[in-house]
Amino acid sequence: MIRYINIKNIFIIYLVALIIMVVLKGDLSDVLARMESIIEQRNEGNWNISLKPFESISSVLDSYNRFGVNIVTVKVAILNIIGFLPMGFLLPLLKKNNTSFIKTMLKCLVFILIIEIIQFIACIGVADVDDVILNLSGCIIGYIFYLIVRPVIKS
Repeated sequence: MIRYINIKNIFIIYLVALIIMVVLKGDLSDVLARMESIIEQRNEGNWNISLKPFESISSVLDSYNRFGVNIVTVKVAILNIIGFLPMGFLLPLLKKNNTSFIKTMLKCLVFILIIEIIQFIACIGVADVDDVILNLSGCIIGYIFYLIVRPVIKS
């Protein structure tokens, strides 16, 4: 029982931190400025959504090939993966007998989609299918890590 409560509390703290980092990305003035900018872009006919898979990922790779490492874009791509590693690891720990890969990834996907929809509707970011791909990749890596340490956790 204590183990479950600790994992649950850790997971809640992780989710709150993730939402603050992914959705808010700064203080209130940053969020308001971003919202204003996105609303202006919408008024000009440019929506804050990207539904073409691998468009921004290939843009990052192309930029890397042409100009070398662009720290900002590489950092964003890596953080999109790393930020979701704990989700893929912690979700199976919350349920002893509900640790299947498919169920875990579906839960991760639903949460990721909720974040992307919130960003789109609230005009606080771009809803990007590549973010979904990178975030889900992080969940998969986290789940693989869970599989590696599961024998140690069970004992």
